[in-house]
Amino acid sequence: MKKTFVMILMGSMLLTFATCGGKENASGSGSSGFTGKKYVYDGQWYDIKTSDLPKNYTCVPHAKFVAGFKSLCDGTITWSSTYADVAKAFGDDGIHLTEINEPGYAYYDWFSDEDFADENKVHVLITFKADGDKLTYYSYSSIGINSEDVQ
Repeated sequence: MKKTFVMILMGSMLLTFATCGGKENASGSGSSGFTGKKYVYDGQWYDIKTSDLPKNYTCVPHAKFVAGFKSLCDGTITWSSTYADVAKAFGDDGIHLTEINEPGYAYYDWFSDEDFADENKVHVLITFKADGDKLTYYSYSSIGINSEDVQ
């Protein structure tokens, strides 16, 4: 009897793993279409200007940007969130900053269409923990916007 019960339990666990697994691709993008490979910037990341942005990058409309930033501040985006979750919150892929080459991490920047100063836009740099191609949210640093702006 115990042997039959254990076999049924193992079978149900196997079915659970089979039905729950495999829904996301390696970058955690699932079916959202956000891959993290759409925009790349390999210049000096700490002094990036609007004129330096990839030609095919369109800044996020400020209202959408604020909503995405708010999800970082209010805990909607957590340490278990994937790159795709963050990209969905901002409505587009971020710019992959390839010049920052730190093992185990990947860095992406999202820019608002609102000016901050000189040739700069409001933007947020987001750090992801990288396990191969799987990117998981780790932290953010913002320029021109802070958590009090989205209360």
